[in-house]
Amino acid sequence: MVQEGKIKPEYAETEQAAECRVEMFDSLDKDKPDQKRTEAMKKIFLKAAASPSSEWANPRPQQLLRICRTLNAEELIILGTAYRLFKTRTREEVEKSSRGADQWPDYIAGASQNLVSAGIVDFYEDDLVKKKLIGDRDHSDRSGVRLAHQCRLTNLAIELCKYLQE
Repeated sequence: MVQEGKIKPEYAETEQAAECRVEMFDSLDKDKPDQKRTEAMKKIFLKAAASPSSEWANPRPQQLLRICRTLNAEELIILGTAYRLFKTRTREEVEKSSRGADQWPDYIAGASQNLVSAGIVDFYEDDLVKKKLIGDRDHSDRSGVRLAHQCRLTNLAIELCKYLQE
C-alpha cells in the first residue's frame, strides 16, 4: 500500500499503524470471514493512514477498529442505513418513524434497499443494544425506543458511521 501511494511511508512506521495492522490481521486470522466487516476495517485503516501526521498518535482508529471487529455485515448495514436516515431526513421524520419499537425494524428494512428484512433488523437489535450502538427499548411495555431523534443511534454509533462515511 505504501508503494501504491495509499499509505504514507512515515505512517507505516508509527505505533498507530502497527496497532491497526495487528487488529486487522487478528480479525482475518481469528474471526469468521466477513467481507463487509473487512472492508469497513480497511476504510478505518486507510483513513487513519491518510490523516495528517499530527493525528498519528490518536488512539481513535484502533478503538474504532476494535468496535468494528465485533460487528457483522448485517449489523453494519443496519447501522449504515440508520445513519443515512439520521443524516438525510429531518429530525421530526426520523423521530416519528423511529419512535415505536415495532416501527423501527420496518423503517430500517425499507430504507436498506432490500439488504436486510425487518426480521433481520429485529434479530440483531439486542446485540446492537448490548454493544451500545443503538438505544434500548423504553417504557414498561418496551413499546418505545430511546434516541428516536437519532434513529436510535448512540453517539458511539454516530462517531463510527461518520468515520466510515467521510
